[in-house]
Amino acid sequence: LVCATRTQFPDAALATTVQAYPVLNKAKLRTELSLIYENHEFRACSGALSRFQFFMENNLQS
Repeated sequence: LVCATRTQFPDAALATTVQAYPVLNKAKLRTELSLIYENHEFRACSGALSRFQFFMENNLQS
């Protein structure tokens, strides 16, 4: 979900993910991911490694 390079939240990807994994709480997941997508440091990341480092540096691993 968060690997796409976008400035807008990927609602279609969220819907597909929740459909594939119905145990997920869509509202909570959307809220949490929206906060990440709004972060300018996250949007500046390019590639999986820089995004992984962003998550680790911001204690977002769980």
